[in-house]
Amino acid sequence: MLPGDFPTNLIFGVVLAATLAFFGWTLWRLIRVLRLGKPENRFDRPGRRVANVFAYFFGQASVLKEPAGLGHFCIFWGFIVISLGTLETFIRGFASDWTYARLVGGAGYAAFGGLLDLFSAAVIVAIVVGLFRRFAVRPFRLRTDDPGAPRDAALILTWILVLVAFMWLARGVEAHLGHAGDALRWSPVSRLFAGLFAGAPAGALRVQLAVYWWVHTLLILGFLAYIPYSKHLHILMALPNFVFKRLPSTPRARLSIIDFTDETATKFGKDELTDLTWKQILDHYACTECGRCQNECPASRTDKPLSPYMLVHHVKEHAIRKGYALLAGKGELPEDAPEIARKPLIGGVVGTDEIWSCTTCGACEQACPVFIEHIQEIVDLRRSLVMMQSSFPSEVQAAFKNLETNSNPWQIPWSDRGQWAAGLDAPTYKEKPGAEWCFYVGCLGAFDDRARKVSAAFVSLLNKAGVDFAILAEEEKCCGDPARRIGNEYLGQMQVQANVEVFAKYGVKKILTTCPHCFNTLAHEYPDFGGAYEVWHHATFLRELLRQGRLTPRTPVAGRLVYHDSCYLGRHNGIYDAPRELLRAVPGVSLTEAGRHGAKGFCCGAGGGRMWMEETLGTRINEDRAAELIGAGAPTVAVACPFCMTMIQDGMKAHDREDVTTLDLAEILDRSC
Repeated sequence: MLPGDFPTNLIFGVVLAATLAFFGWTLWRLIRVLRLGKPENRFDRPGRRVANVFAYFFGQASVLKEPAGLGHFCIFWGFIVISLGTLETFIRGFASDWTYARLVGGAGYAAFGGLLDLFSAAVIVAIVVGLFRRFAVRPFRLRTDDPGAPRDAALILTWILVLVAFMWLARGVEAHLGHAGDALRWSPVSRLFAGLFAGAPAGALRVQLAVYWWVHTLLILGFLAYIPYSKHLHILMALPNFVFKRLPSTPRARLSIIDFTDETATKFGKDELTDLTWKQILDHYACTECGRCQNECPASRTDKPLSPYMLVHHVKEHAIRKGYALLAGKGELPEDAPEIARKPLIGGVVGTDEIWSCTTCGACEQACPVFIEHIQEIVDLRRSLVMMQSSFPSEVQAAFKNLETNSNPWQIPWSDRGQWAAGLDAPTYKEKPGAEWCFYVGCLGAFDDRARKVSAAFVSLLNKAGVDFAILAEEEKCCGDPARRIGNEYLGQMQVQANVEVFAKYGVKKILTTCPHCFNTLAHEYPDFGGAYEVWHHATFLRELLRQGRLTPRTPVAGRLVYHDSCYLGRHNGIYDAPRELLRAVPGVSLTEAGRHGAKGFCCGAGGGRMWMEETLGTRINEDRAAELIGAGAPTVAVACPFCMTMIQDGMKAHDREDVTTLDLAEILDRSC
């Protein structure tokens, strides 16, 4: 019974309808689980969202950022072309020999057949390379604690290999039966397969065609039915995730806010599936399990319990299984629900050590080809631990208490916040209420002995350039970054509101800061609390003063420098060139780069409140980074962040390399000016 003959066409119609119905039912169940999530507005700027589909889905722009992405690009477009070829396969299931011959006749189909051959061959090559990398090379990013992941990957890739092979076999037999005419004239691989059947009797060819066509068709339909239950769920969910991704107008490091005036709220933070937003659940559906996030994560690379890859995978499994169970139980979890559905989200699905290992550096989000937003979800889990369970690292308790009583993480009176400026030409707003620029010093710049020198150098440069500025001194409060990222949103908002009120009191509109964490918070998060300002980090502001000729480096600062990129300046805010341009403007400076730099820069380990937590698991992140900076062979490390300054100096001490000096950009420039 050839494809298209009765009863083959009838049987195929029933199988096709049943498969599509099963696929539709599965997809609807997944959508219903999404609808269990909290609302989130991701429907603004529809034009830009459609453009994202063309750039990232069809163009695979995010995938191609890495060399290995070329293989995925080939598989993706091969899959698209093969899917178009699938339409021909399905039509063949209903069309008679005469109808099929008419359909595939002509140069148009021959050209498409050549394209199908080309992309199918590219898919085979990419799959073979992918299998070799996964099972022979086993790069760090593909290492997983899920024993099913390698099996699933091998199954899917082998499935596609066999599917393509049987497509070529069926096309080769069709050529000998005369149904396809000269359709293979531009299809070299299909012609090669056709050579296998030269001289075979027509009856045998007809039997073989029926077998090859059915195997190929059932593999396609089986693949369609299996996808939603496999790691390749992303094939379906990556496209909507591109549509609803965070737009460039929304800064990566901006946290959501909690409305503490809402008297109906009974929970702060998230510790249940239904606490997540629908977009956060979609993020887990869309995960490609490529491991790029794991490869870049400083916690993963230093043997901490956190792997963004596995966190997303485990929450996905939990979300799907618990979601199905809740839907079956009409909102209640049935007693026979699977174990993963019954696990608590915090402490069961995601370990507390995983949650506290995150530095919020953003390397995972930048590496992710489908734009999963890990940081907000981890902070949401922290919020639940801190504000609902009072569960956090013991050393954080002192930081919280000091932030609340002194508005800094140390036990230093708030009234001492302006003492760093004693003897410097740094007027306060009380003395100079109409100053154009507010130098927001930050906690480290005001209290840390080493960072105070950076504050003094920056003040020196501002005065040399004739900048009209003032400081808030004891009226300045912590920006709120540590409390918010550790998970104490209530305390963080208190500090933000206190600063907003002081800024309003003096009419502050323009702010300068030497700390990327303060910069990010003031620029991107304060608008959510009624404080919109023009905020400059000192790296970009000093570069601008150089360009304007208001500062002129004269004295050579001899020596080789290696620049360390701050996560909150570079990765979160895209400021990579300004620090380097500034350093190159200084006479005598020879700038070199560490192995991981720029967008691939490696975290110092202090972000996400980790500055005030002990690091007892795995290798210390700052020591790992210090070793890499030492390897650059430069006697001086240039930084643009007080957090990085502290962590790198400590890392150098751990390696007994205190001869390697760490200097801020402002110190280097001030020495030259």
